[in-house]
Amino acid sequence: MVFGNPARIMRLVQAGSRWTGERVRVGFGGIGGSCNEGLVRTFFEGVRRVALPGNGDRVFAATQDDELLFAFPAPWADRVEEGLKATSRRGIRYPIPTFLNYRLPFLDLITRVGGGSAGS
Repeated sequence: MVFGNPARIMRLVQAGSRWTGERVRVGFGGIGGSCNEGLVRTFFEGVRRVALPGNGDRVFAATQDDELLFAFPAPWADRVEEGLKATSRRGIRYPIPTFLNYRLPFLDLITRVGGGSAGS
C-alpha cells in the first residue's frame, strides 16, 4: 500500500493498468480506508485499489489532506515498477508536465488600447 498525492496515485494507477487495461477499483467509504478498502479487499480480491484514507490513518499515521492510497497485491510489485518505467519512457511521468500553448485572442487589442506591451 502506498500513500501519495492524487498525481502520484494517478501514476501508480497508470503503471498497474498498463498490464491489463482494466480500470482500478475504488473504495470511497471514508471508514477503514487503509484497513478495509486498502489491505483487506486488496488481499482477498487480488486487485489493485485506490481508497480514501480513514480516520485511523489521519490520527495514527499522520496522513495529510492531500493524500490518497493505492494498494496492490504483493506479486504486482514488479509489474507496477516496470509499468512506471515503461510509461515514463513514453512521456508519462511525475511531476506532471504542463504545456500551455495558447495565445489570448484579445492580446493585440490590450496592447493597442493600453498603449504599451502586454503585461506592463
